[in-house]
Amino acid sequence: MKAARMDIVEDVIRFEDGEMSDEEVVIFFQKLIDTGLAWQLQGTYGRMAARLIEAGLCTAEDPAEQARGCEAPGCGTECPAITCPRYEGGE
Repeated sequence: MKAARMDIVEDVIRFEDGEMSDEEVVIFFQKLIDTGLAWQLQGTYGRMAARLIEAGLCTAEDPAEQARGCEAPGCGTECPAITCPRYEGGE
């Protein structure tokens, strides 16, 4: 498992176990939003991400841009997915 994926897995576990400070939660959710995982994980993650965006604590691309998909080499239309080069830290 690549380091970036392992970091996300560890962060999910820490979040689920309530081991993150408020600041860490915001940073974690910004990472999920940036990679698109916030919208691919179970619904509670997407709802939390949306609340943080509405509160101005996190930012997101224009929804039309997100729906367009990724143009990174080797990435598919379901991007940003865990297999995307951007997720691996490529962009």
